Parts: sequence; structure tokens; C-alpha cells
Amino acid sequence: MAAGTHSMVGPMGQAVLRPPSDIFPPPPPPEYAFLLRSPLPDHKVHVHHPRINDNLISMSAWDHEDGALYFGLVHNACAIIAGNRHDGYLSRPRDASLPRLRMNHLDLLAASSAIYFYHVPGDANYDIV
Repeated sequence: MAAGTHSMVGPMGQAVLRPPSDIFPPPPPPEYAFLLRSPLPDHKVHVHHPRINDNLISMSAWDHEDGALYFGLVHNACAIIAGNRHDGYLSRPRDASLPRLRMNHLDLLAASSAIYFYHVPGDANYDIV
């Protein structure tokens, strides 16, 4: 039997168990080392429903040290909350007729004091699920 393995004999014969694992996770990649510092930054991305102007979702923005989240993550989270309406889009203005954010899924959406809005085309009063 290999060094570091354990064996157990049961009614069906011998089973080989793996060695005990370490309960501590490996260190994060260098670009996420800031997450090991205390206290964690209080960066948030806030997205509101455009009609009720209430918070749809707030997410800790830890995809970048300066406070940002991947645009695709925010968009997908909002789409699910809006009843799987992936045709929706994010904007800074509450008014859906004003410009929308045009970003790729891997672009970073900055956490800031500004609020983002999630719009669903043709349904300004979309339900939140």
C-alpha cells in the first residue's frame, strides 16, 4: 500500500482511502490577494428596479481591488431575479429611453455611489421573483 494511504477492511474486501486532506484552502491568485487583508473593502454594486426605485440586488464588488464586478455576473443575477429575462439591460439612468450600458460580460462594472437600473424591454413593471 502506498505511503500515506489508509485501509479499511469491510464485508466486500479491502477499500483504500485517500490520505486526510488539508482543511485550509490554497492561497488565492495574486490578483485576489487583497481579499486576505482585514477588513475587507466595503465596495458594493447596487442595482434598482426602474419603476419602484427599490433595490433589486446589492452585491459585494470583490472582482477587483478597487471595487468592481464582472458585468456578466451582475447582468445574469439581475436577469434571474427578473424572472429569467436575459433580454434585459443595465443603465445608469432610471429612464429606459436613455443610453444603456454596452459592456462585454468580462468587462468590470465599477462599484460607486451611483445606482444602476435593470430594465426589461417592453415591461417596465416586471415582476421580481
